[in-house]
Amino acid sequence: MQIRKKRISRAISLAVLMAAGVQAEAQTGGLEEIVVTAQKREQSLQQAPIAISAFGREALAQQRITDVQDLNGLVPNVQFAPSPSSTTGATVAIRGAVTTNPAPTWEPTVGMYVDGVFIGKVLGGIFDVADLERIEVLRGPQGSLYGKNTVGGAVNLVTRNPSGELMGEVKAGVGNEGYWQMRGSLDTPAIGTVGEGLGQLSANITLQHEERDGFTRGVADPVGSPLAAPDVADEWDGLDSDAGRVALLLNVTEAFEARYAYDFSDKKNTPQAAHLTHAEAGVVPFLLPYVVSEDERSDKLSSDIDVYEEADIDGHALHLGYDLGEQGFLGDVQLKSITAYREMTWDDLLDIDGSPIDAFHSGRGIDYEQTSQELQILGSTDRVNYVLGYYYFDETADVLNPITFFGVFGATTSPNAYGLDSESNAVFEQFDW
Repeated sequence: MQIRKKRISRAISLAVLMAAGVQAEAQTGGLEEIVVTAQKREQSLQQAPIAISAFGREALAQQRITDVQDLNGLVPNVQFAPSPSSTTGATVAIRGAVTTNPAPTWEPTVGMYVDGVFIGKVLGGIFDVADLERIEVLRGPQGSLYGKNTVGGAVNLVTRNPSGELMGEVKAGVGNEGYWQMRGSLDTPAIGTVGEGLGQLSANITLQHEERDGFTRGVADPVGSPLAAPDVADEWDGLDSDAGRVALLLNVTEAFEARYAYDFSDKKNTPQAAHLTHAEAGVVPFLLPYVVSEDERSDKLSSDIDVYEEADIDGHALHLGYDLGEQGFLGDVQLKSITAYREMTWDDLLDIDGSPIDAFHSGRGIDYEQTSQELQILGSTDRVNYVLGYYYFDETADVLNPITFFGVFGATTSPNAYGLDSESNAVFEQFDW
């Protein structure tokens, strides 16, 4: 029996090793080498001495990965999820380190980066990057090279550079719950010659649209309470998203290049449905008929306001790179500069009590902008690889968070109580930001 157990154990171990080998080969595309920039320099994935999972362009297409939430289940010890009551906030947990509060006053414990540009806040973290080349997930503290907001790790989103050749593609897809998606990409042929005049210029542009009905439908008050409002939300957790990216690449000389990229993400979603799972009989007895099970999410709910969530994100980034070549004892030296500006307008309106009675409403209006400048000196000798850098970061956020309890029994709280325009759904426009 002891010998048989050992054989079984060895067989299981061999099977695990074979499975791991198949997975590694699938991720690296067989003998294809994956180049990552996890340590601020280009190096082979196999040579990076950190816990890292990388997904190249082919793997992203095969796995249908279009935003960070699609990485769930593909990276060990990593969990991506929307923030509570949000469809565009990113709650990223790596090895148990996580920030769940989406308020702008909270700092993330997992840093997210788009082409080296830090994404400052949790809200707006789940956004569409229209043309990804690679995703790198670094597990464990990365403070040495990425700063204080990487206690749990870092997620690098790397976009595709223009190819310099005339090419394009169009993709479309459909699914259940009224889902459909369309994406188009176009590369322009290169103009000019490297080392002559202004150099060689190439560009690409990518646009995509994604839409889906909500998972929870709005219905009229099923109880017939005299306190219930007549209005209902149509649906919850629906998607309506547009995203795009424009990239310009200027190769001035063989040693100097400049890259500019503009990306945007425009989401007009409906938030996740709030389910009432408990109500005190002695405090809010009129809410007891609307209590639902904690273990099951209902596909039909009643609400007294028209809930919504909107996120508009714009980003600009300028990358400059100059290869100095051999510089004596400093070795092979490169200079890099990353200048970036990002802004976000984020608004929502929530029916938190999960009932058609005006018990608890909350709205949020956030204007956020960030500016960053990073300078890097990268060098390598026969024995040493080094990175020297300077980083500047400035951010500003204006937040409005009106909350009401028991506004008016039997009728929806007036949109004016929130500073909302009920005709256009413009959020907090009466306030001067």
